[in-house]
Amino acid sequence: MIGRLSAVGLLLALTLAPQFATADNAGLRLLFVGNAAPFSSAGAGDAPEGYAVWLCERIAAVLRPGMPPSWQEASIAGGLVHLARNEADLLCGPVSDTVAREQHVEFSSPIAIGGIGAVLRPDAPPWLLRLLRIGEVAAAPPRTLLARLDWPRRIAVLRGGTAANWLESVLARVQVDVTTVLVADYDEAARRLVDGDVGAWVGEWAVVSQRVRSDSRLADMRLVPRPIVGEPLAIAVRSDPSLRRSVQAALSTLLRGPELDVMAARWFGQAGRAQVALIQSVTPPADSPP
Repeated sequence: MIGRLSAVGLLLALTLAPQFATADNAGLRLLFVGNAAPFSSAGAGDAPEGYAVWLCERIAAVLRPGMPPSWQEASIAGGLVHLARNEADLLCGPVSDTVAREQHVEFSSPIAIGGIGAVLRPDAPPWLLRLLRIGEVAAAPPRTLLARLDWPRRIAVLRGGTAANWLESVLARVQVDVTTVLVADYDEAARRLVDGDVGAWVGEWAVVSQRVRSDSRLADMRLVPRPIVGEPLAIAVRSDPSLRRSVQAALSTLLRGPELDVMAARWFGQAGRAQVALIQSVTPPADSPP
């Protein structure tokens, strides 16, 4: 009996040893949001790139020196689920920090001040521009007028994102005959907009505006010139206070260092440089290395 128990114990030890090694002696498990340039996207050879990816790579190098991180593409909603299930360590991309999300995962200090933006088909009616806060909407257009418009009364928005909650609340408040179309990713939103399946796309302003500049199919679309609603964007961290402290210490050094100005200009242009002072003002100092 003792021999059998010893064999069982040895088998358990051999089974558990690789899992322990993966948790403590390997690189961080990083997720990046796909097709979300300038924050995160698949670059040459499908290697992730972008402003948030750069930050996460540098954090991983500090926390696990000499241990390259593993990368996996995910949606924002799916990535948050992976973190909550302890299936990944960090989610890197245009991820909004909200009170509801903080019940399941943790967040770093802001890495950028983002916001909800919109791009519309050129035949979008003027009242929709007012609805999206370019101006004031005096009253909802009558349904008979909507029925005569040659314009898709549908707006694409990312499933599980904060823009979806905001858009649905706006549409409910003004009670217009316009519906939301929940899409899986930004590529689907752009495709539906080009095809005329939707009349507008609402999402993270920096992502939307960069896509309009880089995608020739969107050249004739009408871009809202500035964010409609501001939001803090951060790195999402699995629920582990120790890991979060280490991530924040490494991040604070990066955000308060001289490289931020260069990287902000690289990924966001002059608009990024304008954010540098604001980001640094809300970044806590790193009192000691992680």
